[in-house]
Amino acid sequence: MKTFKPPIGILYGSALCMILFFMQACSTTPERAVSREQNPRIATDTMLVLPFQNMTEIYGEGEHVKSPLSNRFYLAGKIEADGEDYLNGKLRDLLEKRKDFRVISPEDQGDALIKESSGHFENSVSIQQLVEMAGKAGADCVLVGYVYKYSDRVGNTMSVSSAASVAFELFLISTKNNSVIWSACFSETQKSLSEDLTKINKVIQRGVKWITVQEMAGAALTQLIGEIPENNANY
Repeated sequence: MKTFKPPIGILYGSALCMILFFMQACSTTPERAVSREQNPRIATDTMLVLPFQNMTEIYGEGEHVKSPLSNRFYLAGKIEADGEDYLNGKLRDLLEKRKDFRVISPEDQGDALIKESSGHFENSVSIQQLVEMAGKAGADCVLVGYVYKYSDRVGNTMSVSSAASVAFELFLISTKNNSVIWSACFSETQKSLSEDLTKINKVIQRGVKWITVQEMAGAALTQLIGEIPENNANY
């Protein structure tokens, strides 16, 4: 019985088609590498969680903005109307699933703290001011976030004219030593694999598609919040 052997041209053609397919697949390329600073020993029985601060609203789109609590710089970009609500809601949901600390918000503490935390959005505040705010709420630490960009894709899963893009920071500050005990930053704009062939693992994880800004931000928050070290009461 003879074995069929396809012409060499067909084999090369098929291989080329597969390569082109994967080169057009979607990947995510960080504009700035994700970085984390954390102390593996954290004592946080009660955590005050402040809403994300919209840095684009404060400084304006297209402006280069220095982080209030780090030496990093970001280019402030578009933030969708529902961006802050989604980030705040997702953050709260993820934190409440953690069983090693209690989560509280300014709304839980009454009008006075709501007003004080609102001032956090209008002016740059120091670590000491954030610590004092947490102390008034009876918290051991305060988690504060800054969002610089939250722009959704323009298009669909198969094709876009503009890809999803997110940039934000998180800082966990202890009231016991007035210092940052954990922090993380995330900045990413999705690109096609043909623009960055090193990101094929992202394609495998997310599939060959263009994702939404909620999918990108939600996955990033899920990973980062999961990396906050567990409470250590001996710290």
